[in-house]
Amino acid sequence: MLLFETIQIGSMTVPNRIFMGALHQGYERDGYVTPRIVDFYVERGRGGAGLISIGGMYVDRLGKGGREFLAVDEDKYIPKLKELADAMHRYDCRIACQLFHAGRYAHSSALGEAAVSASAVLSRMTGEMPRELGVEEIRELVKKYGQAALRAKKAGFDCVEVMSSEGYLLNQFLSPLTNRRQDEYGGDLERRMRFPLEVIEGIKGACGRDFPVVVRHSGADYMEGSTTFEEAKIIASNMEAAGADCINVGVGWHESRVPTVYHGVPGGAFSYLARGIKEAVDVPVVSSNRINHPHLAEAILQQGHADMVSMARPLIADPHLPRKAKTGKLNEINMCVACNVCLDTIFGVEGGESFCAINPQAGRERELKIRKAGKSKKVAVVGGGPAGLEAARVLALRGHRVTIFERSSRLGGQLLQGATIPGKGEFNNLINYMTAHMEKLKVNVKLDTRATPEMITRGRFDAVVVAAGIKPLVPDIPGVKSKNVVGYVEALEGKVPVGEWVAIIGAGGVGCDVALKVAKEGAAGADAAVYLAENTALPAQEALGLALTGRRVTLMRRGKHIGNLIGRTTRWAVLQDLSKLGVRMLAGVQYKEINEKGVLIEREGKEELVEADTVILCAGQEPNDYIYRRLKNKVKEIHLIGGARKAAELNCRRAIYEGAITGRQV
Repeated sequence: MLLFETIQIGSMTVPNRIFMGALHQGYERDGYVTPRIVDFYVERGRGGAGLISIGGMYVDRLGKGGREFLAVDEDKYIPKLKELADAMHRYDCRIACQLFHAGRYAHSSALGEAAVSASAVLSRMTGEMPRELGVEEIRELVKKYGQAALRAKKAGFDCVEVMSSEGYLLNQFLSPLTNRRQDEYGGDLERRMRFPLEVIEGIKGACGRDFPVVVRHSGADYMEGSTTFEEAKIIASNMEAAGADCINVGVGWHESRVPTVYHGVPGGAFSYLARGIKEAVDVPVVSSNRINHPHLAEAILQQGHADMVSMARPLIADPHLPRKAKTGKLNEINMCVACNVCLDTIFGVEGGESFCAINPQAGRERELKIRKAGKSKKVAVVGGGPAGLEAARVLALRGHRVTIFERSSRLGGQLLQGATIPGKGEFNNLINYMTAHMEKLKVNVKLDTRATPEMITRGRFDAVVVAAGIKPLVPDIPGVKSKNVVGYVEALEGKVPVGEWVAIIGAGGVGCDVALKVAKEGAAGADAAVYLAENTALPAQEALGLALTGRRVTLMRRGKHIGNLIGRTTRWAVLQDLSKLGVRMLAGVQYKEINEKGVLIEREGKEELVEADTVILCAGQEPNDYIYRRLKNKVKEIHLIGGARKAAELNCRRAIYEGAITGRQV
C-alpha cells in the first residue's frame, strides 16, 4: 500500500504517510507536558503512526487557547518536552511541535485581558472583541515563533508545524474578514500574507534551513467574504517559497456553518482542497478531515489528491490502526464513528478533558491498562449491546470465561438502530469490531436467547454482568394505542410502514435521529439528484431541492430545546440538516390526544392539529433491569451497567465506559 511507503519532508524521512494531526486534550497542567500526555502519545507512536503533531503549544501567553494548554513560550518547558520526545523516539515515529496562537479565539477569562487579533473584529466563538496588534507586537511575535521552534528543536522534536488554519491568529491575518488593517500587514493579499510568511522565514532563521517546517494552512475557511480557494493556492505557494517543507491542508473556521467533522460529513469530502493545493506547490501535501478508514486513505493517495493523510481522531479511537491496517487486520480496528465526544468534552462543560466514546482507554492508558485477573471466573453477560460487548471483550482479555446472552439474532443492541441513521453507518464498523473480538477471544455467544434468572442460576456462573439495555417509554397521552402510532425501534428497523405525514413525539437525540431518517427516506436520493443535474434533466439547484424534499415531518417535545442532549459541536449541524429537509420543529408542546388525523397539541396557549398518518414515539426510555432485580440476592457477584442501570441520558459513550470499567473490576 502507498499508505505505508516512506516520504521525505525536507531533511526528515517519515516511515509512512499517516499523519496524526494536533489535538487539544486538556491533559496538560500549567503549560507542562504531563505523564498522561506522554502515555497517550507513546501509545500512538507504538501503534505505527508515521508523523504525530503535538499541541497546539502557545508561543506567547496571549495565544493560549484555554485555561489548560501546552506551552513552548519559555525555556522552562523544554525538559518535559524532551521527556516526551525521548519516549516517542523509542518507536519508529516522527514528532512535530505545533506552534499555536489562538488570536481572537482566546477567552479573556483565560488570559486575564482582552485577546489580540489582526483587527478589532468581534469573535463569534467567544462573543468578545479582540484588541488589534500593533506593528511592533507583530514583529515581536515573529521572533517568539522562531524562539519557540528552537525550543522544540532543543527538546528533540523532529520538526515544527505552524498553525495557520481553522480561524486562529495567522489565519486571521490572511482573511479580509478579520484583517482590516491598512498598514504593511493588511490590505491586499500580499500584505495580509506578510505576517505568516515572516513567521516561516523566522523559524528557518532560528533553527536552520534543514529543520523541517510543516504549515497547517486553510484550504477553505468556509466563511462568506473570506479567503478564496484561488488565494489559498497562492498563499500555499508563497509559504513554500518562504521555507515550508509540507502543507497540511486545514478545513473551515470554528465559526463556519459548514460542518467539517461530524458524522454527517461524507468520508474524504474535503480531499479536493488538498488536490488543489497540491497543484500549486511541490512540497508534500496532507489531506485532512473525515478520513477514518485505511482504504479511503489509500484511495486519496492513489488518486494523487495528497501525499499524506491526517488521521487524528481515528488514532484516538484506535492507536494501533496503522499497525493493524499494515498487517491486514482491518476487522480488528476500532474505527472512529465521528460522534464528536472528544470535541464536546473539550468545548463543553465536562471538565475540559478529551474523552473517546468508543475507546475509554484514550488518555487513560495507565489507569485503564488491562491486566490479567488473579483467578479466572465463569462470567455471564446479559445483553449484546455496546455495554455488554465491551464488558465481554475486557473480561475475556483478562482471562475470564465469558458467555454472552443476546435475545436478538445479531450483536449490537441499539448500535444496530443507530447505524440506520443517515451519516451514522460507521456504527457498523464498531459492531464489526466488537463482533470480531468475540470470535477472536472465544467468547461463547448465544444469540436468539432471552436469558432468564433460572438459566443463569443453572449455569453456576461466578459473576453476572447485566447489560440488558432499555425499554422505550410509552407516554400517557389519550389515543397513544391508536393504529397509526408506532415505536421508534420498529420505525428505525423498518418493521412498520411510515406514511408521508409524520409526527414525532419526543425530540431528544433519538427523536432527531428518527426525524432525519424518515425525512431523508422520503426524498430523492443523492445519486438520483446528481444524475438529474449531470444530464440536465433538472437545473442543479432544483435537483438539490428534490433531494431535500420528502415526507412532511413534525418533530415535537414538551421541553424548551430540540436535541438538548446532543453534543455542542454536533447539535447545530443536526438542527441545520433537519431544517434543510423541511422538518418542522416544535418545542414547549402539550399533548392533548392522538387520533386518526394526527396529534392534537397545545402550544403558546393555542390548540393545533399536527396532521399525521404515522405517529412515532421517541418519548424516552426506562431501564430493562428485570433480571438484575431477580438475581441480585441469588448470585455471588452481579453488576448492572449501561441502559439497564440508567436509561436517562443514555449514550454510546456511557454504555461502553461502564462496560470497560466493569470488565476490569470482575
